[in-house]
Amino acid sequence: MTVLGIETANRQTNHFCWSMPNNHVKPLQLRKIEDEILRKSAQFIRLVKVIPLPVIELDELDDEIKHLQKIQERMMDEWKERSKS
Repeated sequence: MTVLGIETANRQTNHFCWSMPNNHVKPLQLRKIEDEILRKSAQFIRLVKVIPLPVIELDELDDEIKHLQKIQERMMDEWKERSKS
């Protein structure tokens, strides 16, 4: 059989298949924490440029960023442990 000048009987079979889903994608909660850290860091940088420096607000933001980073590290460790097994 010829279709548009191509012999369909002589064509190779299609060996296409979808790849397995990627199990190495970060969990949604971890990505949310990382986004929050970036947002708070950007806010911190903007406040540093204000004169006079809002020291109390900067200290509060710094504490929040440190707290979120600890949560991020703990979540990252848990995620890595789960992905090993």
